[in-house]
Amino acid sequence: MRLIECYIENFGKISQQKFTFDSGFNCICQNNGDGKTTLTVFIKVMLYGMSDTKKQMLSENERKHYLPWQGGKCGGYLVVETGGRTYRIERSFAPKAADDTYRRIDVATGKECADTAESFGIEIFGIDADAFERTVFHSERALSSKNENKMISAKLSDLSGTDGDIGGMDDALKLLEEQRKFYQKRGGGGKLSDIRTKISETELRVSALVRTEAELAAIDDKIDSISSEMATLDAEAKRLMSERGEALVLRSQAGNVERYNSTQVRVDELVKRKDELIEFFAGQVPTFETLEKASLYHSRAEQIYKDIKERSADSEEYTELSKIFGETVTREDIAIVRAACERERARETELENLKSSRFGTVFKKRVPTEKEISEISLVEGVKSDKKRLLIPTALALLGAILLAVGLIVNPIICAASAVMLALSALLFITMSQAIKREKDALGKKLADFFESVSGDMPVTDAAALLREMSELRKKLPDTNAGRDDRELLSEFVRACGINDTNLVTAAEEIARKYERYERLKIEKAILEESLKKERSEADRLTVVSRAFTLKYKTTSENPFDEIRKKLTEYNELTSLIVAGHAELAGLKTPSLVRSSERPVSSVEEIDARIRALDTRRAELERTRGAQMKYKEELEYALLEKDTLAATLAQLHEEYTEASEKLNVILLTQKYLDEAKNLMTAKYLGKTKDAFLGYVSLLTGEDDGFELDTTFEVKKIDRGEARPIDAYSKGTRELYNLAAKMAICDSLYSGELPFLVFDDPFSSFDDERVAQAIGLLRKISTERQVIYLTCSSSRAI
Repeated sequence: MRLIECYIENFGKISQQKFTFDSGFNCICQNNGDGKTTLTVFIKVMLYGMSDTKKQMLSENERKHYLPWQGGKCGGYLVVETGGRTYRIERSFAPKAADDTYRRIDVATGKECADTAESFGIEIFGIDADAFERTVFHSERALSSKNENKMISAKLSDLSGTDGDIGGMDDALKLLEEQRKFYQKRGGGGKLSDIRTKISETELRVSALVRTEAELAAIDDKIDSISSEMATLDAEAKRLMSERGEALVLRSQAGNVERYNSTQVRVDELVKRKDELIEFFAGQVPTFETLEKASLYHSRAEQIYKDIKERSADSEEYTELSKIFGETVTREDIAIVRAACERERARETELENLKSSRFGTVFKKRVPTEKEISEISLVEGVKSDKKRLLIPTALALLGAILLAVGLIVNPIICAASAVMLALSALLFITMSQAIKREKDALGKKLADFFESVSGDMPVTDAAALLREMSELRKKLPDTNAGRDDRELLSEFVRACGINDTNLVTAAEEIARKYERYERLKIEKAILEESLKKERSEADRLTVVSRAFTLKYKTTSENPFDEIRKKLTEYNELTSLIVAGHAELAGLKTPSLVRSSERPVSSVEEIDARIRALDTRRAELERTRGAQMKYKEELEYALLEKDTLAATLAQLHEEYTEASEKLNVILLTQKYLDEAKNLMTAKYLGKTKDAFLGYVSLLTGEDDGFELDTTFEVKKIDRGEARPIDAYSKGTRELYNLAAKMAICDSLYSGELPFLVFDDPFSSFDDERVAQAIGLLRKISTERQVIYLTCSSSRAI
């Protein structure tokens, strides 16, 4: 079979590319990642179709791996020559296998061949896609001598059509191996091992139960012994209790004397201490009522002194007002200031009323003074004065008369008149300019005045407006009387240390503060009178409480606490002394009488012996309880003795049955394996001969190798067959290449298929690469070879 060309519409990363192939050797040298392996997969799936699997890994799912990366229709065509005829195989692939398409067209006739999508490769080569890929395709990852494929084995054995039988034999061997593992696993485990374990465990339990029966009898004896000892202990305890009662009577009689003497000593010490306290109180022991009353007086006096100290301090407000007024300001001063404020307020009110009338429309900004109105009136008069031009006018008129007379009488007079006329004209011009400048300055001054008082330039006769202003000014309050009040208020405000431009407001505020000062002063006087009375009361209470404490010889800083403690101790001593005398009366010297002359142990000794008996009895009780519980457990365990015996017999029976089944399985495996080896041994000879031929071409070696029915290569080295996995990667792959070529020669005895080599020599050194390429050149003289590589050094 020979490839002619292929076109890839979209497949993996390849898109819209066409490849043509020669009959002999074809070398395709491309960079890594350009799609060399993708091209080899495309050739295979065009012959056999694309597998359909649910696996998720890309390396195990061709459909998921090679559907177009860039989108679009996946597929193309492949043109092949086989059996003297040329076919074009067209396929497209979809995410689901059911949606794939397939056509095979006879190129010579243009007609479509009637076959299924999967049958073309099997029709041509007689093997499935897996066997085809194992024998025709060679790559670094696929150089393995192991080719356990049922169809390959059947075809090599000239048993075409019997691959199902071989497959059934393999399935049977696989099933038998699973059954063998069920009964017996290598390294331990399996049903037989489990049964043996159960038998051992059951036998151990039965042996333990035999020992339990003997142990149960010993426990019964031990329980009886414990019960007997407990009865003895109970009798001894009863006797000790009787002896203890007698010992208590004797100890009571002997103890009375000792208690009487010790009580007498204690009472004497109490009386001595009481006498010391009576001395402290100077023979006058107070009552708690008197003590607490004096203590209350003392506390009350201390509290009054504290309150007086806190309340006698002047407030910050009073202190501040005292600095302002002190002794310099009197109520009469305040009355005078208030009257001045009222008059000034009246004048301001009158002025405000005037401002709301015509007065306010004229004086919009401020009220001018009388002096300002008089000065502006003078300015107005100067502005309207025209008399200053009479002199030059009279001179001009006189000159004109003289000129006329001169013309009539004497020419000399004419010259004098001309001089006079010129002087009058010059004077007139000079005076007119001076008057104009003066009028302009006075006009500006007049305009500024009206702007300052009313905000408007005068639009009417200024003289009339000034007369109106003068009349309005006369209506103002008496400025002389107001000046006195303002001076009074100014002096008062400054004396109080206040700086305020509004004198009336400042003076009224000072007057209000003075009223507050007067009230505070009165309150201070009332408070001082009250504090004086409280201080007098506190002094009285202090004298009374002090008189109480001076009666006693106190030494502490707090005499009341000291007196209270000693008084409490005195009362307690009194009670204890009374109780002591009562106890002495009840403990008068007793007579020691014994009920018998037999010596009796002390109560403490008897109690110690009783406690020892109780401890021992408790130990025996616990031991007997534990033994009773253990006895119940042993009796319960003995109940399963018969059950265990039956279980042990059943386990022995199961073990015998399982052993027999395992023997049958092992024998069946042996016979089936021998039958399979006889069937597959038919093709091993010619395949081994071909393998040795290829090894000789590649390495020069022609002997010293073994090849088993799974095509696994072993090399005889130092008298031992060693797997080629023990050698370097390059050596191992070289032997595998020879094995695959041998399998291919043996498998395809009729029409030889093309061979695809996808850079399988990347692990070879330069010498072996040269040997391998030489082998490919020789093979290409007989069949089509497609060699793909990414290295120019390995290209041909």
